[in-house]
Amino acid sequence: MLRNRAAAALLALAACSSGGKDKADDAYPARLPMPQPRAPVVMPTQPPGAQWTAGVGLVQFGVPGQQPLLLIACEQQGSPGARLRVERLVTAEPWAKAFFALVGARHVVHLPVDATTGDSGMHWVGTFAAADPQLDVFADGAPIVATIPGGGTLTLPGSAEEARLVTDCRRGAAPVASPAATAQSLPNLPSNPAVSPAAR
Repeated sequence: MLRNRAAAALLALAACSSGGKDKADDAYPARLPMPQPRAPVVMPTQPPGAQWTAGVGLVQFGVPGQQPLLLIACEQQGSPGARLRVERLVTAEPWAKAFFALVGARHVVHLPVDATTGDSGMHWVGTFAAADPQLDVFADGAPIVATIPGGGTLTLPGSAEEARLVTDCRRGAAPVASPAATAQSLPNLPSNPAVSPAAR
């Protein structure tokens, strides 16, 4: 009789212990592995020995004998539709868009560029009217700090080559109104925020 009671007590205790363990397992979810840290992004750096060189209707910056880092070319020179093509030859994501930041001695501009496929693969390209005042940053011939997202920074020394290219490309090109001139040409309407209250 006593043995039967002891056996029953042990069975009940085992059942309670098993039930408690299941509840504890339900209360604490399975431990998930921690994500591994990503490797830091290494930005391209400007190689030593990079310099400006001129060609027919273009100038480029890079190490002689290697793929250029930056290329500026004049298209349709001598016509009203003359344009300057700016290429930053560093890898770009397909379909991406960005602003190419250029900080010169007297000008700070952000040129809109698109990821474009070329002989060197996917890189950044922007095409602008030759008379676009933003291109004055090249026409100065002063040093320029040029930065593209994910592509690092170039320190461009001052040179007469890019200034000469921009000047020559602008000969015969149609003028482009500056943003300030465009605002002044807007109609004098009450809804026009470019017009001061005194002018209404």
